[in-house]
Amino acid sequence: MHHSVRNFQKVLHPDDENNIPFIVDTEQET
Repeated sequence: MHHSVRNFQKVLHPDDENNIPFIVDTEQET
């Protein structure tokens, strides 16, 4: 669950558009 929180932080960064898709991948893994 802690990983999910880390992903959320990346979403807050609009500059990291490349990270946004990565978050979706991580969510599926959970």
